[in-house]
Amino acid sequence: MARREDRKAELIDELAAARRRAERSGAAVRESLDVPARVRRAVSGNLFVWIGGAALLGVVLAKMPGRTRKVYVDGDGRRVKSSVAKTGLLLATAKIAFDVARPLLFKIALERLQPFIERVMRQHDEPE
Repeated sequence: MARREDRKAELIDELAAARRRAERSGAAVRESLDVPARVRRAVSGNLFVWIGGAALLGVVLAKMPGRTRKVYVDGDGRRVKSSVAKTGLLLATAKIAFDVARPLLFKIALERLQPFIERVMRQHDEPE
């Protein structure tokens, strides 16, 4: 009987130790995932390095050349609109038209589907 009690106490101690380890590792994970606190510590420890890096990045971004537009010209030297612009305009128009017509389309679909839905519901409610 004493042997059983010793084993029980040993298991309780092992369980308590495992819980402490899990709690410590959970706290470590929470601390490693606290990005704002980590950034704050890094910036406060190396303030001049961070300011210098930000200034250097700003200069590099400011000196980068701007994006150039592609202009297509046909054989006569006239500017040709790209099909991408036409497609975008068409899609925008279609979206607006669908948004305006959506209530009407929904009403029509409901009117056409209602008899089918009622028939299915009646078949489902009827006992076999």
